[in-house]
Formats: sequence, C-alpha cells, structure tokens
Amino acid sequence: MHEGVAMDQKPTPNRTVRRLYLAAMSLLLAALLVLAILPPIWTYRESRARIEQELEERLLSVGQAIVPTVLPFWEDASAASRSPDREARVREDLARIASGSGLGSIEAIDTERRRVVSTQIDARIGEIDPLFAAQTEVAVALAGIPVATPLYEAPGLPGTYFKTGFVPIEDAAGRIHGVIAVSGGTAFFEILSGLRRTWLWTGLISGTVALILALLLFFIFRALERYERGMQSAAALATAGQLAAVVAHEVRNPLAALQSRAERVQDEIRSGTGGEELIRLLDAIPVEVQRLSRILTNYLSLARIREGGGTARVAVALEETLELLENDLSRDSVRVDVSCEDRDLRARVDAGPLRQAMLNLLLNAREAMPGGGTVRVRAVGEGAYARIEVEDTGRGMDDRTRKRIFEPFFTTRTSGSGLGLAVVEAVVRSAGGKIAIRSRLGEGTTFTIWLPRV
Repeated sequence: MHEGVAMDQKPTPNRTVRRLYLAAMSLLLAALLVLAILPPIWTYRESRARIEQELEERLLSVGQAIVPTVLPFWEDASAASRSPDREARVREDLARIASGSGLGSIEAIDTERRRVVSTQIDARIGEIDPLFAAQTEVAVALAGIPVATPLYEAPGLPGTYFKTGFVPIEDAAGRIHGVIAVSGGTAFFEILSGLRRTWLWTGLISGTVALILALLLFFIFRALERYERGMQSAAALATAGQLAAVVAHEVRNPLAALQSRAERVQDEIRSGTGGEELIRLLDAIPVEVQRLSRILTNYLSLARIREGGGTARVAVALEETLELLENDLSRDSVRVDVSCEDRDLRARVDAGPLRQAMLNLLLNAREAMPGGGTVRVRAVGEGAYARIEVEDTGRGMDDRTRKRIFEPFFTTRTSGSGLGLAVVEAVVRSAGGKIAIRSRLGEGTTFTIWLPRV
C-alpha cells in the first residue's frame, strides 16, 4: 500500500504570497478611495453641465421674449429721434424682466455692435462694447442664429460664473437690426459653490477613512503575520519532536539487530565456531547498516528541502533514478516503461531533489505491487510546466488513504516511516509546482506532478 495524501497540495504562505497580499490590499484601498472621490466629482460635473444647459435655455428664451419690446427702437429713422423717456421705459421693462427671471444684465446692440439700450447704469449708450466686438457669438447672432457663450468665470471674482445668450432682433420682413444680449449666472451657480465644498469635504473624509483603514489593515496583517510565525514555530517544534520520536523508534530496531548479531559473533568466537557461521552472522550487519542509512536519508531529505533556483533535465533525472533502482525493481519483478520524447525538457528544480522525488515515487509504486507489475513513467511539456506521470498497476487506495497520502508520518505499512511521499510533496511545492493523485482500489494509482518549465 502507498504511503502518505491526496489531490492538489497548496504551498504554504511565503514572501511572494505576502507581497501579493499587500498588493491586493493596496489595490483594494485605492479602489475604495477612487469610489469615494469619483462620485462627488461626477455629481459636480453633471450638476454644472445640467445647470449650464438650463441657464442657456433660459437666456435664449428670455432674449426671444424681449425682441418685441426692443424692436420698436429700430423703427425710428435714427438714434437721435429715440426719446430719452422711451429709452428709460424700455430700460425699466428690461430690468424688471431681468429681476423676475433671476438674470443679470440685458442689453441691445445694433449691427455695428454699439449699445442701444442697457440695464447697466454705467453702460455708455451709443458706444461699441469691446467685449461684444471680440465675441464671435455676436457675429453668429447677427447672422440670425441664437447662440450662447461658454460658461466663464468673472475676472477678479473667483467662483463667480457668467454666461451670455445672444438673440437676433429680427423684424417681420426678416431684416436683422441688432442683437439682444442676456447675461446671467451668479444666482444659478450658487449651488456649485456648495457642491464644490461638499466634494472637497467628501474627498478629505474619504481619504482620512481610507488612511485609517489602511493602517488598520496593516496592523492586522502584521498581527496575523506574527501569529502565523508563532504557529509555524510551534508546528515546527511539534514536528521536530514527532520526527525525533519516529527516528528513535526506527533506528532502535536496526541497532538492536546489530547488537544481537555482534553478541552472537562474540559467543561463536569464544566457543570456537567455524568460519562459515561467523560469515553468515556478519553478513547481516551491512544489511542493517544500509537500513539505517535509508532511514536517515529519508528524514534528512525532508528537512533539507529548500526553494532553489537550479534547473534539471527531466530525462536525465529519470535515467539516473532508474539506474539506481534497477536491481531492486528487477528483484521484485517490477518493469518500468519510460516515455520522454523531449530529452531537452527542463524543469525549474534542482537535480538532486528531483531525483529524490522520482526515487520515492518509484519505491512507493514498488511497495504497491508486492507481486510485481508495471510502472509507466511519462514526461511531457505542457505549456509553462513539465508534467511527469508515474502510474502503477498496484492495489490502489481508498478515499481515506488518498486524502492523507502526503501527510508526514502517515503510512499504511508496518515498516514505513510515512515520509517518502511527504518528501515528494515538499520538493514539488518548493519548486512552485503542484501535485495530484488518481487512485481507486484494485485499479492502480497515478501520481501527476507539474513543475515550472524552463
């Protein structure tokens, strides 16, 4: 029966995992900060655009309504014939319209861009306004198209926004006598100042919350890391104690056999026994020494596995392992079929640990076939991985055994240490690979390992 557990094994946390965790936490915090800041910005921009659109419609609507009021001015033959009283009445009418509509100033200019009437007290009637002279929207309105300027901030008045709509003054015959200029914005955009303050405070609060959350997550992560190190230390001590107990138990039997043989040899020498009997007794000593060597090699293999940066040719590692086991496998009637078409297939793992893993898998397969059988070993490149399969025709295993097969010290054999497959799993994990197992009672077992490919 096989030693040691099952399906894909996940590697323990390491520095790479910690870096990924910190990166994920950073991205999460950045996302929270963005989500906290972007909605207020979007709301501010949308509100501003909506208010600007509404203001533009209001300006042009009021300008078109004013045209019938102002048009009689152009019915006079000349500006000189326009009476001051009539001009004052028109100005009062325009001021009343501006006040009732929540707008700013209303002015009428002729085709030469001279002011004809204005609600501004300090406006100079009959003179060309330099601002109107420079605005292209005035030319568009004089061509008969109502238009409005973009929203602009008043010079020297931060936070004060204005927009001006221009409507052509057109008579029934289609002649354009001038342009109505309707300005507004201050009252309309007072809400923007409040929205901006809200946005700034929201951003400040969100940033503070994100910073506090980042600090909390950092301290939690540090605490978890300390706890993890403590648990790992405790687990290492427990494993070391268990390992020492198993080593003592495993070593005791060969030592007892060696002591027994040595005492019998002494007795035989004292009694004058012939050389053949002494040779038979002494032949058992190298066997027990080899047994001790295998036990210590297995435990040291588990303890010495580290993450390495070497590479190994899979075909060469398999050949060297089979050469080492050739006699043992032949003696137990175990035939091995190897398929590795790409002899240049390389895996990112040191050659020594790879040979040790293959050795343990083949020995495990041999133990699963006490009456002999066939082991098929296949190695192929599969994307970014080198995939190695070791399939035997042995007895297979049940679900309970399969789930525990890679646990250190777990074994179904009376003479096993339960570390052979634990070494395999440790080699694969340290190389950044993964391992899987398929097995059913009476149908054999297949171990599949994936190692990063070079």
